[in-house]
This record gives sequence, structure tokens and C-alpha cells, in this order.
Amino acid sequence: MGYRLDQYNLLFSSGGAVYGAGYADIHATLLAYKVLTILSALTAIVIIVNLFLKRFRLTAYALAVF
Repeated sequence: MGYRLDQYNLLFSSGGAVYGAGYADIHATLLAYKVLTILSALTAIVIIVNLFLKRFRLTAYALAVF
């Protein structure tokens, strides 16, 4: 998941009236990418922990939240 790298692509956005990051890109899209980065990292940690605990229900919950 390239959410962390997609944050930098917002600088070259051509979706608005001008070339570059606009108000919505900075305040909404950037926040969404940060949340998705944290959620994907937490999901990966839960999956790695479940390799040792053998509780597959936690993996299902983590993927459902993600």
C-alpha cells in the first residue's frame, strides 16, 4: 500500500483549477492518506502477532476495520 508515497504525489495534482495541491487536497486527502497509513501499519502488526497466537479472528477484525 503506497499511501505514504501517495502523499507526495498531491504536490503534483492537476485536479483543481491550478496545478498543485489545493485546499481539499491538503485538508481532506492528506488526512485520509495519513489515517490509511496508520491503519495499514496496525493491520500488518496484528497479522504478524496472529502468526504466533494462532487467533485468526483478530486478523478478520483487523481486515474488516481496514
